[in-house]
Amino acid sequence: MVRILVLVSALLSAGWDYVEHVSLGTESYRKACDVLRAEIGTEGEPALRIRLGIACDNLHVSAQLYGQATALAGDRFGGPADFLSTRAGWKASSRKQYYALALGNSTHFHPYATREWWRYHSQAVGTALDASKKIGLDAVNGLQLALFEAAFADHFLHDAYSAGHMGFNRSASSAAASLVYHDQWNDKGRVVRDRAGRSWKTYGDGHLDSAKNADGRTHAVRVATLSIEGVLRAFVVGTRNPDYELEIWRALPFVIDAPELQSLTDRILGVGEADEDTSALHPLEAINWPARKDRVIDFTVLLTGPLRSEQPTTALLVGYYISLPRISAPLHIGAGITLPNGSRGVHFAGEVGFTAQLGLTNDGLLDHHLSAGALWDVRYETLAGSIWGGYLLNVELGRNVIQLQIAPAFVAPAREFGFTASLGFARVLSAAGGGVR
Repeated sequence: MVRILVLVSALLSAGWDYVEHVSLGTESYRKACDVLRAEIGTEGEPALRIRLGIACDNLHVSAQLYGQATALAGDRFGGPADFLSTRAGWKASSRKQYYALALGNSTHFHPYATREWWRYHSQAVGTALDASKKIGLDAVNGLQLALFEAAFADHFLHDAYSAGHMGFNRSASSAAASLVYHDQWNDKGRVVRDRAGRSWKTYGDGHLDSAKNADGRTHAVRVATLSIEGVLRAFVVGTRNPDYELEIWRALPFVIDAPELQSLTDRILGVGEADEDTSALHPLEAINWPARKDRVIDFTVLLTGPLRSEQPTTALLVGYYISLPRISAPLHIGAGITLPNGSRGVHFAGEVGFTAQLGLTNDGLLDHHLSAGALWDVRYETLAGSIWGGYLLNVELGRNVIQLQIAPAFVAPAREFGFTASLGFARVLSAAGGGVR
């Protein structure tokens, strides 16, 4: 079932789109080769010039290939070995493969993205150093393996500069909340600062080459160049340069300004504005609060009635979730009609309910809740409806959510215990949360 849902999922959170990863990877590889060529020149040792030629000859094509590799790594391929797999072509074009990897994409977000960069970068430098000791095609093959590992490192490094990939706990957030929160910050942009004290505003996917992201692009390209240069230098020169690695560490986004997004209700009521320092700088390593769904609209088909009844009440409801100030249990308000049933005609109906999250499974695709609510079937002659408490499951497919609910209920006017079951289709309009607690 989960595999089927993954196949029909909408696009999940990506740091940069494919073309943007290609652009960053291509430019950084080309600039790294330019630095090495200027340093070694035509008078360098023959062995160095041979290895420099292996790495940087046919530079236009080599840089483009590396850019494509950084785009495939992480989003299409699960590990460096996938580049050599006989199924590489299928994985590169398969939507199923993309969605399966995107669903469990917490490593693309802070604080994990920089850790993934370091893990793969260390592997790539070690592989490049080993390749520098070889000759002929053995050296070529060794560098190729190092570049596959470097592509993974630099993919995560690119993502570390995306505004939507910082400021909230991705692993504790549902899929829909993560996507919407991610998209909001990509458009809004974030003010970040590195360990060297440099400050700039960065945006996210779809905005790499926009004028407003000029500073963000400059910082990302500079650090990506240092990263791939470190790998190429290990192969060409045969030494590891820790100064490059420390400079990357100093240049990574370190703190962000005001990471939290307030809910619509909090903004309307002005909750939190007086007692929170919105200009405070928050270290990315300390961010621990998840994103949560804020504004959600839905359409629900709800059945309720006594267990012995053969004709339960059917209600069609349009609803809206309202975030209550300072608590995470949202209030749901719905309105609609109950359908004709036996001698009963069409009536207006109202519904109100609360939900409380139990937890997430399948990397946030399934969001489990306790639910409680009441349906009022508006009749002139008598009070009718149900009060229930039970279980609600959100199946989150991009911004869209399928809601399944089942619960025992107390039913009026029969004054009997019965059931409530519903199927809903929802759309997440905005998200809130994030920050440090």
